[in-house]
Amino acid sequence: MMFVNDAMEFLYTYTWGENSYSHEVKEQFGYFTPLEYTSFINNLFGSNARIVEFLHFLQDGYEDHLLEKIYFYDESYNKVPLPDSTCIIVIEKN
Repeated sequence: MMFVNDAMEFLYTYTWGENSYSHEVKEQFGYFTPLEYTSFINNLFGSNARIVEFLHFLQDGYEDHLLEKIYFYDESYNKVPLPDSTCIIVIEKN
């Protein structure tokens, strides 16, 4: 049992294979949740900036690649979908 960001860090780093490992270890997954990113940006910049685009999604191919290697459950052993792997935020300075 572990936090979802730690689980996905492991899955995205170790299951893609030896050829991509050197790139995957340089990335950090899930530093904040999408809601936490929004709160952090708003608290940091206040009225000096606004979020003009905020997208988060699971990249194509991740389910196909990972779900043949893993079972992903919540703490009650219910199967759950993989969390989003990508977040795109565009901030406009006021």
